[in-house]
Amino acid sequence: MRGKVTVFFSFLFAFAMLATAADKIPAKKVTQPYKLSAKVKRLPVEKITNTNSSVQQVAKTNGVRSTAAADMMHVGTSGNGYGWLMTMQRSLGHYVGTDIYTSENLDYLLVGFRGHGDGNADMAVGEVNVDAGLSNGTLTVWEGADAVNNSIDPWGSGARYPCVVALDHPIIGFNQYVGDVNSPADPAFSHPYMVMDYSTYGPSAGGWSTPDFQMDVGWLNPTLNTLSTTPKENRLWNGPISVVLGNDGVYHWVGVYDTWYTDLENQLYHTKNEKYIMNAHSIDGDMADGWVLGQDEGNDPVWIDTSAVQLARWGVDLNSSGFGVIAGPGALGGTNAINTYEDIRITYATTTDFGLTWSAWDTVSLVGLGIDPMVHLTDSIYVPSPTGTGSILYQGPAFMGNNTDMSVMVDDNNSIYVSFTNLWGAPGESGWYPNYKYTGVLLAKKVQGSDWGAARIMYNNGIWVGDDDLGQSPYFLDNESQLSMDESGNIYCAWLDRRRTGTQISRFAKYSDPDDNNGTVYNDYKTDVYASHSVNGGQDWSEQINLTDTPSSDEYELNLALKSRNQNAATEGDYGRIWFAYVMADTVGHDPATDAMIEMTNEVWVGEGQGFNPPAAIGDDNPSVATNYSLQQNYPNPFNPVTTIKYSMPMRGQVTLTVYNALGQKVSQLVNAVQTAGEHSVTFNAAHLASGIYYYKIVTGNFVQVRKMALLK
Repeated sequence: MRGKVTVFFSFLFAFAMLATAADKIPAKKVTQPYKLSAKVKRLPVEKITNTNSSVQQVAKTNGVRSTAAADMMHVGTSGNGYGWLMTMQRSLGHYVGTDIYTSENLDYLLVGFRGHGDGNADMAVGEVNVDAGLSNGTLTVWEGADAVNNSIDPWGSGARYPCVVALDHPIIGFNQYVGDVNSPADPAFSHPYMVMDYSTYGPSAGGWSTPDFQMDVGWLNPTLNTLSTTPKENRLWNGPISVVLGNDGVYHWVGVYDTWYTDLENQLYHTKNEKYIMNAHSIDGDMADGWVLGQDEGNDPVWIDTSAVQLARWGVDLNSSGFGVIAGPGALGGTNAINTYEDIRITYATTTDFGLTWSAWDTVSLVGLGIDPMVHLTDSIYVPSPTGTGSILYQGPAFMGNNTDMSVMVDDNNSIYVSFTNLWGAPGESGWYPNYKYTGVLLAKKVQGSDWGAARIMYNNGIWVGDDDLGQSPYFLDNESQLSMDESGNIYCAWLDRRRTGTQISRFAKYSDPDDNNGTVYNDYKTDVYASHSVNGGQDWSEQINLTDTPSSDEYELNLALKSRNQNAATEGDYGRIWFAYVMADTVGHDPATDAMIEMTNEVWVGEGQGFNPPAAIGDDNPSVATNYSLQQNYPNPFNPVTTIKYSMPMRGQVTLTVYNALGQKVSQLVNAVQTAGEHSVTFNAAHLASGIYYYKIVTGNFVQVRKMALLK
């Protein structure tokens, strides 16, 4: 999603006699629309190489930095830009409860990331006690000689796609691979692992060396039997997991994994990536005593039929009663089901037995969520005229689509929540013209037994009065939204967005790779982490707060702990507390002129946010949003001989404000200048004019409006 766009939100009212006035300024031609790739943008596939070279660790930033809304702590460094990579996997968790061994009260933040060790193979873990707040917490990082995956395969290159679950035991899930993707004789095999601290949280708890559990033992992907590759081992990747303590007193685990084959195998055997749902449960009420894998009980992993459904990304969540959902950006149908952003919908399946069996796959209709396919006058969009001489009002149908940024969550009442970034506006020859009406981060919610419904979480920055655009699109649409819920059922959402003012442009786009696009690199806005919350089940959302507030830094790979907290206003803030994580590319330790973000060493940060604004309905008619230019009625009217005229404009531009008599003759030029975005007013003194009816007309950009006033002397 790249390129430039000029987006206009306006009403057009013009009198015929004034439209032909000699001094009328022609409508400004709209520039090229916001471009979207013909194919869906996917995160790049990681280059899998078997190397023992060590990446130099960047000097760790000590201490905590703070903003008005949050405290942030530098946890460590990731060997390169694949710290999390797939944002629908939860790599951050929060546990508050009793230590099952010491009966002490615990309040810990758990983060898993791929560290910087030999061959980039460390599965690193950070733990912070946050009972007195993150800024007063003690950080313990397990990496290097204490890396979580050291006991599994010292020659492998693991720590791929980590997930964490913070229960009475800390849990880390990831895949560990060994082999060389570039050697057909030694292809890369990969297995999913779950590793847990034998004891509990904190530096004195005992360590992460044992126990570890390989979750695919006893099962072989049936497709491998069709290949001549030996030995036959699974290749399971990208595994978001969910672990819950069930009402039956045992723990339940579900993981959703993608398969992978070499290019040579794809050519020889016509293999295609597949997805499998795996499940397990603990032997008893203590996870450390061991796990019973699904295949041990004759429940082989559930194959996700690629002829029935396609998922670009996917997330999973369970509750203690066994209800759960796998959801993500996808579409029903085979391999060609997702070709453009217009094909993407929330696609999901549910379980009621902790993942043993699943419903048929279904998608959520945008129209069913209340997203109108038409463009109405109140949602005006201007597009270039067919002759190329100006612009015309586009009235529908609208471009409707989603990108691949989604987050999934279920509650104890079996309700499903999905945050998603929606795209809406007028289609163009090589892109689209976005409009604020439905473009932004939205929440889709399904209460058990009811239909899906939707509510807006946020308006995109870049459409507000006085915003900077730096010659680019005013929108930033790769929002990476994440959902969270506290013990009272209040919902929180965090996302990435550009700033409204004081914006800066990064040298490289997020996830850019110098091998992409023939070496062409597209820069983009530097982003901050924003958040909002809802106290009525996601229907209404508070005004956003900026958690990181760093105009010169570029946060990405956002993660939000699934469990937030709102027990005590004195310690959690009036409207709750959340925990989030992100990475920032190390542009100091590398040369940003040659290295792209995704290949740099990344700083891993965790944050604690609070200070939310009071809950309020955001609504489609938020008065702070520059939905259109405006020209107000003069006051007083009638007047003698002085009156005031006010007008507003959502972007900087040339403005003329002219007064005409009843014959259409110009009698006064009040404004003829370039003005900044915002509210403006001008005084008109008609002492030299006779009583009568006069008209005043504003022209700025594509906006033209005329109003009538009466002079009575």
